[in-house]
Amino acid sequence: RVGGEIQRGFLPDRLPATGDWQLAARTQPAWELGGDFYDAFEVDSGRRMAFVVADVCDKGVGAALFVASIRALLRQAAEQAVPGQDAARDLLGWVRQTNGYLLRNHLDQAYFTSMFVGVVAPRTGMLCYVNAGHVPAVLRRDDGRLELLPRTGPVLGVFPSGLQSVRQAELGRGDLLLVVSDGVTEARDRQGQPLGDDRVRWLVQAVREDSPPRLLERLDRLVRLHAADAPQHDDITMLALQRPRAS
Repeated sequence: RVGGEIQRGFLPDRLPATGDWQLAARTQPAWELGGDFYDAFEVDSGRRMAFVVADVCDKGVGAALFVASIRALLRQAAEQAVPGQDAARDLLGWVRQTNGYLLRNHLDQAYFTSMFVGVVAPRTGMLCYVNAGHVPAVLRRDDGRLELLPRTGPVLGVFPSGLQSVRQAELGRGDLLLVVSDGVTEARDRQGQPLGDDRVRWLVQAVREDSPPRLLERLDRLVRLHAADAPQHDDITMLALQRPRAS
């Protein structure tokens, strides 16, 4: 219980407020100590915003300590970035620096993590992201079209850093991005049937007028209704980001 309280203390007590952009996130561990986490913070003197959803391969005390290390590594790498430099190069540097540390210090423990980490420029809507073995993020355009942001490399903590790459996408006015851990898509009912990617994407497309907080509420309810009274086997984490529509 104490460990769980400490771990919850690592979550940001408030999410960045950048212009009229809306950002919401929530997490629910399967045990007192989970292996998921999210984070969001400003970089480059507030000109950009970074956000992360990550999923460590295990749960319990070891995974919780691993989560704390990864969060600290990413934040430290971001704080060391030189203001005004290329966002894609900065982001790739953060991820490779974190991966290198894990390989040097934790490879024998067999811990690894999937991760989606993005950096967005609120003024332009340009997003740079790395998807390290994580569930593909869902980008809903303002007209309702869905696009997937696929993996750009393997999980962190196992393979050389050179396998990681960064991609870009532009969020237009009204576009929304959803990032979840596999505890959402793989939530199972009593018969062992997973919720699945398709139902998550259907919800994202069906509730176009919902704000990020409201969307996450609906998604959480969908997971709970599907699982009913089945035990929660995996951590559930979700984050939604939306660019404001033109006034």
